[in-house]
Amino acid sequence: MSDSYRVSEHPEGDIELKKVRDYSSGDKPSELKSADEEVDLERAIELTGFGWYHIGLIAICGGILVATVCETMGMSFVHPAAQCDLALTTVKKGYLSGAMFLGIVVSANAWGFFADTFGRKKVLLISTIGTWAFSFMSSFSPTTNLFIVLRFLTGLFCSNQSTVYAYITEFLPTSKRASIITWTCGFMAIGYLLIPGLAWLLIPLEVNWDLGFVVYTSWRVYLAAIGSLSFATGFLLPFFPESPKFLMSVGRKREALNVLRLVYNRNSGNSNVEYPVKNLKSDVHDTPGHVTTALSFTLQGLFKLMWHQTATLFRPPYGWTTLLFCLIQFGICVTSMGMYIWIPNLLNMIKSGAGIGATICELVLANQANLTLNSASESADCSSLIRSEVYTSTLVTGVFSVVAFGTLGGLVAILRKKTVLVSALFLSGIAGFGNYFATNEITVAVLISVSVAVAGSCSTVSNTIAVEVYPTNLRAMAVSLAFTIGRLGIALAGNTIGILIESYCDFTLIGLGCVTLLCSLLCILLPE
Repeated sequence: MSDSYRVSEHPEGDIELKKVRDYSSGDKPSELKSADEEVDLERAIELTGFGWYHIGLIAICGGILVATVCETMGMSFVHPAAQCDLALTTVKKGYLSGAMFLGIVVSANAWGFFADTFGRKKVLLISTIGTWAFSFMSSFSPTTNLFIVLRFLTGLFCSNQSTVYAYITEFLPTSKRASIITWTCGFMAIGYLLIPGLAWLLIPLEVNWDLGFVVYTSWRVYLAAIGSLSFATGFLLPFFPESPKFLMSVGRKREALNVLRLVYNRNSGNSNVEYPVKNLKSDVHDTPGHVTTALSFTLQGLFKLMWHQTATLFRPPYGWTTLLFCLIQFGICVTSMGMYIWIPNLLNMIKSGAGIGATICELVLANQANLTLNSASESADCSSLIRSEVYTSTLVTGVFSVVAFGTLGGLVAILRKKTVLVSALFLSGIAGFGNYFATNEITVAVLISVSVAVAGSCSTVSNTIAVEVYPTNLRAMAVSLAFTIGRLGIALAGNTIGILIESYCDFTLIGLGCVTLLCSLLCILLPE
């Protein structure tokens, strides 16, 4: 660690500069010429250091990401478990799958706008509590239609992932930003472990609580448990301040300085008054014009302002970059999270398939033939049993996700982010192609998990680059827009991949590999 200067005040009012330890990157001394020197925000953040405050920030932001993953992807276990209680047909399962993501797509851009206009912390607090409230209510749904409506409303509030990226970025020293964001987003891999873990723990339980209007069964307990993660993060958020960069962007310099003093205090253990920065320099790129101008707080005024801010992302100098981020996020989400929905079915099919030497497509054909032969003799009794193989197969992908996020988190700290992104997507694409040719059960399981897990972790690296490209007053909106397009990809893939694999298996598997490789090529065009 290097030395920097701190300010201490004598009773007489004199100011003395004393050396203190620099708790940031530790590479070079961070000295101020005088106590009254105006310091730009990036340097001021560096002088807060890196310590316990940031560890807490990583934990709360990581927790929000875990809750988001569990809320969106955890429904894959609700579908089979609830099919008897709610008389779910295949069509209704499709509606239920799409309802959540439709809500996310509809609201994601709006949440980004609100985060850039009213503050990151406010948006995160409202969205996490709203997600929990509607998710908890959905666990009491007595009918399918009400369940679909409540899952759509849950999705409306579950679009806060992009705001998390903007919020944590604006507290981090530049030297640690890329690696810390990637590590924080690695919490999502924990979500992929929690989903099958909680499902395996709760869904097999014999729960039948008759509440009069509904029988509360084990899958409802599982759904409520997933929603409680959002409540926990919403409960802890008030203990954290608003982003100093947002405060600067709306002209609240004094509040921004107080936040930086608080961060310094929690990181170093020193008093707030010992923070060496006394004056912050305004950044011309983060002017508060879009907020401090006379804003009509009517529905028409908000939509007009939202449209203006969205249109700005597609004008020079951001237009081409915004398009690239949207296309990359769409492709990544199709081949990772969209495919993830079908992993339990595919791996389970392989375990009960035609034996050694059969490819995935041959197993799909064999499975369809078996279903046709057995359809006449199948019992009419409804079964919501989920076999243990489904849980273990999904846990395998979760383990690969943890490894992928951890590896990329380490690589972006020592290599260029764009190099890591291009290389990882190329690896995922090759693994995707390998799925088509593999005939060994273990090889198929590993390749599917690698292609999905690596591509999914690349979404984080892409967002890491995005938050550094855009200024503060456009950052959350830009990431939200790419996030929205990505969720469109998930909704599309979640509703079509299963059908396409059954009807055009060869085309689908090769096509998914091509999409990932195309994303790898597009990443080469991203700005440094």
